[in-house]
Amino acid sequence: MDSLHACVSTVFESFVSASTFRGILTSFSQLCCLCNLDLSDHFHFYYRLRNSVTSWKAKCLWDLLDKRMGQSEYAQQNAGRNLKVLVVGAGPCGLRMAIECALLGCKVMVVEKRSKFSRNNVLHIWPFVIEDLRSLGAKMLYPKFCAGSIDHISIHQLQCILLKVALLLGVEVFEAVSFVELQEPHVNDFGVGLGWTAVLSPSDHYLRNYEFSVLISADGKRNTLPGFRRIEFRGKLAIAITANFINNHTEAEERVPEISGTSFIFRQQFFREMREATGIDLENIVYYKDETHYFVMTAKKQSLLDKGVILKDFEDISMLLSPENVCQTSLMDYAREAADFACEHALPRLDFAPNHRGQPDIAMFDFTSLFSAENSCRFLQRRTYPLLLGIVGDSLHEPFWPTGSGCARGFLGVFDSAWMIRNYGLGRMSILEVLAERESVYKLLAQSTPETLHRNLKGYTIDPKTRYPSVECTLLPSQVESLFDTDENAAENGFAPVRNECTLNRSFESHQALVRWLQFCLAPYRLRVENVTASFRHGPLLAALLHRYRPDYGSCLFNARTAEWKCDLNYCLSSVQTVWGIPPPQSFDNSDIFSYLSCLFAVLSCRALPPATTFLVPSAKVKEAKIKCPSTTDNDKSVESDAAVMERHRLRLKRLVESSGDADNSCDNTLESCKKVEKLTAERLTEVDLLLRGKLSLSKAPKKPPIIIRKLNPEEVKDMEEKLKKTAMGCLLYKRQEPALTSKEKKIIALKTACLKEKAAVGFQESSDRFHNFDLSMEKLEKRLRRPDTSGAVGVSQLKQMHNASIGMIAMRNVKPPVPLPSRHPSSSANMETFADTSISGEYSKLYCHLCRREVYLAERINIENVCCHRDCFRCAFCNCVLRLNGYGSDYIERYGKLFFCTRHLNCSLREKLARIEHLSTDEICAAPMDISSDDKTKSLQLATDETMTSFKEEMTPNELEERVEFVLASSPGHDELDEGEEEEEEEEEADSGGSRQSWENLYANQLEQVESL
Repeated sequence: MDSLHACVSTVFESFVSASTFRGILTSFSQLCCLCNLDLSDHFHFYYRLRNSVTSWKAKCLWDLLDKRMGQSEYAQQNAGRNLKVLVVGAGPCGLRMAIECALLGCKVMVVEKRSKFSRNNVLHIWPFVIEDLRSLGAKMLYPKFCAGSIDHISIHQLQCILLKVALLLGVEVFEAVSFVELQEPHVNDFGVGLGWTAVLSPSDHYLRNYEFSVLISADGKRNTLPGFRRIEFRGKLAIAITANFINNHTEAEERVPEISGTSFIFRQQFFREMREATGIDLENIVYYKDETHYFVMTAKKQSLLDKGVILKDFEDISMLLSPENVCQTSLMDYAREAADFACEHALPRLDFAPNHRGQPDIAMFDFTSLFSAENSCRFLQRRTYPLLLGIVGDSLHEPFWPTGSGCARGFLGVFDSAWMIRNYGLGRMSILEVLAERESVYKLLAQSTPETLHRNLKGYTIDPKTRYPSVECTLLPSQVESLFDTDENAAENGFAPVRNECTLNRSFESHQALVRWLQFCLAPYRLRVENVTASFRHGPLLAALLHRYRPDYGSCLFNARTAEWKCDLNYCLSSVQTVWGIPPPQSFDNSDIFSYLSCLFAVLSCRALPPATTFLVPSAKVKEAKIKCPSTTDNDKSVESDAAVMERHRLRLKRLVESSGDADNSCDNTLESCKKVEKLTAERLTEVDLLLRGKLSLSKAPKKPPIIIRKLNPEEVKDMEEKLKKTAMGCLLYKRQEPALTSKEKKIIALKTACLKEKAAVGFQESSDRFHNFDLSMEKLEKRLRRPDTSGAVGVSQLKQMHNASIGMIAMRNVKPPVPLPSRHPSSSANMETFADTSISGEYSKLYCHLCRREVYLAERINIENVCCHRDCFRCAFCNCVLRLNGYGSDYIERYGKLFFCTRHLNCSLREKLARIEHLSTDEICAAPMDISSDDKTKSLQLATDETMTSFKEEMTPNELEERVEFVLASSPGHDELDEGEEEEEEEEEADSGGSRQSWENLYANQLEQVESL
């Protein structure tokens, strides 16, 4: 079992590291073969795959996907459980749409007309796209994801990442299959009624009988779905040139900085120098560094004419940029020269990378006019078969490439379409309501930018409310009736809730079961069966089946010297008739071939599948045209030795490395392919081979370790004791020891130790020196009390307020509470700041201003954050400007309580706020009228002190009064110890105070005498 897990982990590693379209599909087929998984059960496929692959990398990927699948919007994958979806196009938006449909629980099929991912262009991605791809495991599948200075990724790598995620979620992807047109429900040649199907190319593909209820088109600008009219937006003439140069990943190339986007209006000097030096006149240029050096620029028409890129000038843009009017050599020189100047001649070589046709990857196109679809969805119904149609990607909204919005807005459209499918699958809304909501959200797509979207990137889901700030259904169901096309009564069906029932197509189900069985049998031979009739006519299908079930008949069909199949169809048909008694088909049309293979399936499916005699090749770089097979057979049932098997696999690895090197043109791709092959050692390939041949238990039986008994040395005994102390058993034996100190406790002990060492070095103090620090603090406190803001006047006023408050509380205790009156605003008045009146007449509490502490009346009152204040007091505490209710902020300062600030000064530091508030308070004191003489002020303060002390004599004991005075003095502002700077300021204030200082000292002395007399 351990060997099986090791083999599964090896194949999964090869699947993760595969970097080609066909290589990914082949590795995934091999993985399903090893894990014995069936893609037809799409609802349980992911969970069975997760339980089968348990490597550390796979577990990290499963955790990310589980978290994504657990979002409430997917309704535990039940939102689209009864829906079958066909996605046209395996581009970034098409694969992302397939992933969302799979997360909703839909059965998803994807068709792609290309056989490989050949697009080298690099996409700029917005922050939310990065977060979305990371949540899908992009960093696990492509470690270099967004590792550069600018956030971008090549289309090729993005497609590989999304394809792997889609396959892991149970999506079926078919290469080299083109969507031709939509076929309405009809009755086939066998009299069986079929729902909505698609006309495909090749026409005999078994997906032609696949019935679907949702069709999503992601085939780019060439939208093939009818009913989606396009709107053209024309602008000024703009000619773009894209060029991809080979990236050799040298040290010199890595040092070249990228250019995120340089326009003429921002760097005019740069473009003028380029025009003077090279004669190239550009409007902007972008440079991204990924798998290739990607340059995209906007050139002016006159510059292209002067450089000979465009031969003749025409008013018609199509004629101007036609291939006959463009010199390809001059265009390549033009792009190479512009790229070399933009990088300051830092790139050592500028060789064009090849495109999918093998030609230099350079293109010139016009984006003067951009197209957008008039509507994003439609609904069709024929013969009671419903069909929901939608478009995503460039077919929905063509992007303007200088803004880098293509991938981001494409993903936003995918999420909006997924939300539409969710509502359609749940059946809680009528069809017209679903269409109206989708069209309302579509209007927000064109105006979406990173600044207009929500800031919480991790909270993005398929729900539009999590992405757009304001989502409103601006269309009524009656306004989208033109998008509802049915052959029945639209008034009855359009406003009724959707009922989705999963229909069973017997013909397609039988064909699908046959294809699954063929793929499962032929997966070890690296034969991927999609077009059954073509594989049957060419011969490898029957030859591989004979080699798998009857090696005595199939051994002659494999050439050991050239490692190729001998496709003799007549011999295969006669052998099948001899062995299993199945006559050959009368003709080679689709129906006869499927009937013949169905009979073969009925005979062989009942038998046990013999082990394969070849191994699974994990490399995705091997040429797909050659199918390699081992040179040994099981005719004589001879058992090879382990040495022979090891040697044979070493030779195979050598051939794989050589073929990988020949298959790729670039040096970088060759090195990567060699590394991927070298991950599989000969021993691991031997285990895979023996596992498939059913001989793993014979040659790889677990061996018991030898038992060694001897006497331990004293050093070994000490080592064992030390190790025992570090284990849990050692902790139990020595649990009475002191626990280990934390790092914080160690720091505290170290500081205390340093202080003790300093005291020991200086010498211990005498008894007379113990109160030296106390005397210093008292002197500082006396200096602080001499200041006007901390003098006895402030303390006396606070004592008087506290005394009056205490009298009021005593009076309120002795008086019965009045009967409460009904309050008009019970919720607000309960939280509003109030001050009790001290009169004993039983009046109700009054409201006081939170800022000036004066009584506030209803006409001049405003309520802010559960406090009330005067309208004129509602000002900024920093700049004293009048505040508005929609443009202010509050901050709590311990000394002053809650204060309000304008938006300009709200984010200032606390030190700046305190300095400004204290400065304003000082200015108010200085600006106050000073008509009263110092002697009169001293007398008034003395009288207030006498009255306060007399009242407190009646209510408090001497000890309580002394404690209250100390508390008030300690709670006054600035009671902390003064630093040297403050002492210097106080000395200056004492020198400037003159004769007024004596009056404050006399007042302070009188207060101390009264306290002592008490």
